[in-house]
Amino acid sequence: MKSSLPTAKDSVVVPEESPALPEGFFDDPQVDARMRKVEYVDKMEVAWDQFTREMKQEAN
Repeated sequence: MKSSLPTAKDSVVVPEESPALPEGFFDDPQVDARMRKVEYVDKMEVAWDQFTREMKQEAN
């Protein structure tokens, strides 16, 4: 005879991955990235690298 009561196996719902802390939660972007366990990317560094690449292309 089978029980009609739901078991724990039937009622387990796996939520989608959602970060515990939203981006920008901390004022310091380096601390924010570290707490969210993501790599910190300095926007100024990225912009500078892009600028220097474009200048090298223009010089050639």
